[in-house]
Amino acid sequence: MIRSFLSDFRMYLFNHCVGLVPFHLIRKTMGKHLMGFQYSKGSAVHLGTNFMAPKGFKIGLNSCINRQCLLDTRGGIEIGNHVTIGPRVVIMTADHDILSSQFKGRRRPVKIHNFAFIGTGAILLPGIEIGEGSVVAAGAVITKDTEPYTIYGGTPAKEIGVRQLESPLKGQAPYERWFH
Repeated sequence: MIRSFLSDFRMYLFNHCVGLVPFHLIRKTMGKHLMGFQYSKGSAVHLGTNFMAPKGFKIGLNSCINRQCLLDTRGGIEIGNHVTIGPRVVIMTADHDILSSQFKGRRRPVKIHNFAFIGTGAILLPGIEIGEGSVVAAGAVITKDTEPYTIYGGTPAKEIGVRQLESPLKGQAPYERWFH
């Protein structure tokens, strides 16, 4: 019981105190040391992003999570390199089996591959993979895996286009800022 209390208190402190500190470097350092999160060089998690569990979070090189996202790290979230996640995105990794007579809880990881873009307010449900270079439109609800270099939108999201790139995707510059 004490262990559970301490874990919950640590999450509370991180989300409601550390997560609102206006200095990115402090939030990133506390995320690594207090929560066990794995950050790569040039990655950024902006103000007001809430996490639902210690550990279970890995973000790749030069990837950015914008303000006020909700990241359910209970089942694990892995974000690749050069990924951009818009403001107020929700990534869920846990839910309940509605066909279970006991409404059993379950956890399934979410993986976002390199060069993906997730638009503002999108929702990613447990157990999905976002393919390399995929684009998720603002407000879309992703219920199934996405194919590489495709564009998805709607509720539930459907493929609405294919990215016709004039050249291969290249890495983006780091988005670490003092006050994001």
